[in-house]
Amino acid sequence: MKNSFKLIALVLLAYTFHSGTQTVYAFASKKTDGKSSAEDSGSFVWVMKPDGGESCAKDSAISIEQGAEDLKKAKIKILASQKGDDGKMHAQMCGLPTGKLNLYKINKSDLPRAVTLGFEESASK
Repeated sequence: MKNSFKLIALVLLAYTFHSGTQTVYAFASKKTDGKSSAEDSGSFVWVMKPDGGESCAKDSAISIEQGAEDLKKAKIKILASQKGDDGKMHAQMCGLPTGKLNLYKINKSDLPRAVTLGFEESASK
């Protein structure tokens, strides 16, 4: 019985790595006061860009403030920002990417300009 449980766990783990799906986690707060808001109507999006951080390399990651400079220069208003991760498992080996992201909440109308700056739309939760 114990061996079959281990086998099932290994198969599930192997499937997870093999499936190649990419999940990006961006956590945005939602209004809970019952009032409707522009946010509920979908007029905002979260965009992301890897922060470039590497394991064992202190201060290698781009801060949220530094990462926002491109958006600000393009006159894209940042409504909120936060750190996130790509949802993948990463080896803890010096020099490898950490998978951390800089996330920015912007107006949906600014999304095409943000994409031209190298940002990607994030699946917000």
